[in-house]
Amino acid sequence: MSLSSDPVLPERRSTPGINFMPTFATWVSAWNGPYEAAISLFNQMLDYGLAPDNFTFPFVLKACLALSAIEEGRKIHEHAMRTGWETDVFVGAGLVDIDVVLWNSMLAAYLQNGHPNESLTLCSEMASASVKPTEATLVTAISASADIAALHQ
Repeated sequence: MSLSSDPVLPERRSTPGINFMPTFATWVSAWNGPYEAAISLFNQMLDYGLAPDNFTFPFVLKACLALSAIEEGRKIHEHAMRTGWETDVFVGAGLVDIDVVLWNSMLAAYLQNGHPNESLTLCSEMASASVKPTEATLVTAISASADIAALHQ
């Protein structure tokens, strides 16, 4: 299933409570998969003029993480900030998860491209920015340290 698949949402109706169905559908798709459907539903919600809420953002961010859809996650992050939801505890937690993935991606990119020193420097910057490391962060830092040690032999 592609992110630009056919609409999944029903026709827009002028009935009260219209926000319940898309939020619920996004939640179900993000929780159980397929994750592509959650992102597609989120974009369709926006196309229909429906406003995502503090229950929608965390689940669609989870879908972005599961798919490593960094660019889509960045757009959703920006949307959450534009609409003021970044201060909500649930949305904020989802945004933190996206931030860690971005840091880890940069750390791994430095390492994979032969720049272990830069990877460790960025790891220090990550700690200074109070971003909590994950297992992936630690694996990358250990690999970078091993590469540096191997260079000196």
